[in-house]
Amino acid sequence: MRADSAVPSKKDDGRKVSVLVIDDLITAADSKWIAISALRRAGYDVAGVAVYLDREQGGFENVQGGGIPIVCVVKLRDALNFYAEEGLVSGVAMEKIRAYLKW
Repeated sequence: MRADSAVPSKKDDGRKVSVLVIDDLITAADSKWIAISALRRAGYDVAGVAVYLDREQGGFENVQGGGIPIVCVVKLRDALNFYAEEGLVSGVAMEKIRAYLKW
């Protein structure tokens, strides 16, 4: 995020422009907080975060705990369960994934 963005950070009436941070996935939320901090420094109001995939490794809760509304389209566990049910991931692979993710 560049602080010299072409979109002004304030509306004509002086109110801050609200923005939504959008990303493909969330793990620990480090990059989300970098973006949120940069946007706030540039004068924007961060209305929330939207991600496609929550890897379920604490990032979703990290952002939520920081008072920022967050939504995701798919949780990793749900996606993997779907793949397993459809026979697209073997039982052995699922066990390795579960062990790695400590589920």
